[in-house]
Amino acid sequence: MRNSDEKGRVAVITGATKGLGKALSFAFATAGYEVIGVYRSDSDNAKIVESEFKAKKLRGHFIRQDITEDGNWEEFDQIVEANRDKHFTLIANASSPFVPKPFHLYEWTDFSNQLEVNVRGTFLIFRRLLPTIIKNQGTFITVLSSVLNLPPKGFAAYLVAKSALEGLTKAAAAEYSDRGLRVFSVSPGFMKTPLTDAWSDHLKSMIDSKGDIIQTPQKVAEEVLELAEGCKTKEEP
Repeated sequence: MRNSDEKGRVAVITGATKGLGKALSFAFATAGYEVIGVYRSDSDNAKIVESEFKAKKLRGHFIRQDITEDGNWEEFDQIVEANRDKHFTLIANASSPFVPKPFHLYEWTDFSNQLEVNVRGTFLIFRRLLPTIIKNQGTFITVLSSVLNLPPKGFAAYLVAKSALEGLTKAAAAEYSDRGLRVFSVSPGFMKTPLTDAWSDHLKSMIDSKGDIIQTPQKVAEEVLELAEGCKTKEEP
């Protein structure tokens, strides 16, 4: 296992205040990481997570930051600068909410919304952190999806965005793995999260009827933590 406790460890997590992002925040903070959690708009959930962190005496900062924009990153940059000598792990988890629907009912805005968050947002925050991550041979993890292997009906925009994110992940590995950057992707199956809770009962019953194992955000977060800590054999993204 990689031991970077001498310098300290930081986990930057996008979409950090609910669903898998919240589970990741708690998993990494409990393991001793200082968490920099980024969220786009859900301030109410951020306050809840912050209070839970405080109650458990976990270290973390939760920042409202639109990762799809090149605008004001002052608060984020200040926290990163204060920790620049530490080992960084970036987990690109954020994804735009969506409700599955037939392909012919999609508009291009459905695709662009998914691409903005999954791809543009990941690109911008990765590029911003790259000098710091490279300096201490950090880790970059992207959250893909099992739908890439066997696409279900209704997931067109999400599938396209996650496919593009997979390409971005491979590009990062090709460019920087020889400089010590560790690059991984994870592809969770269906999880019960605030995103999927908004789906219709009919759609959820169809997913249940497939007989696939329904994963919990907590279990997936534990597996991501194991990857970040080097407890598993490295897999190419």
